[in-house]
Amino acid sequence: MRRKLQKRAFRDIDRGALGAMLFGARKRKHLTQAELASRIDRDRPWVSDVETGKILHVPDNDLDAVAEILGLEVAMLRRARAQSAPRGTGASPAASGTVDRGCGTCGASNPWDARFCVNCGERLPLETVCETCGRIIRADSRFCAYCGEAVASATPATQA
Repeated sequence: MRRKLQKRAFRDIDRGALGAMLFGARKRKHLTQAELASRIDRDRPWVSDVETGKILHVPDNDLDAVAEILGLEVAMLRRARAQSAPRGTGASPAASGTVDRGCGTCGASNPWDARFCVNCGERLPLETVCETCGRIIRADSRFCAYCGEAVASATPATQA
């Protein structure tokens, strides 16, 4: 008996911060995966794997090329890459509320609400990436200002 393959809906794909950002930017530029791939000297399946979160670590030279073609800031892509969660744990860390923020300087993992890196002491950015639309938002946001989706890693502000 032949098994039927079921496609996942776009909203069901856990793209991660980097994948969501690339997917959104590519769509806004009206480029296909194949067109983007040919411009950065990669193949289409590689672009698909990055956009769907199967490839988490994209080399700096590829990030530079993608940033130039899609009109994104390289620093923003590096932050998104650092925020991408490890796969294979079943649920995404964002869904469980334990999102760690990667340090853009040393790459160390920090609690989502940290202001300084636990490894090198560098000040951490005050923004994060919406996992739904890939836009940069404030790190303490409860909802994305661009797509309106709840930010999974946000916690209610404490009363003073």
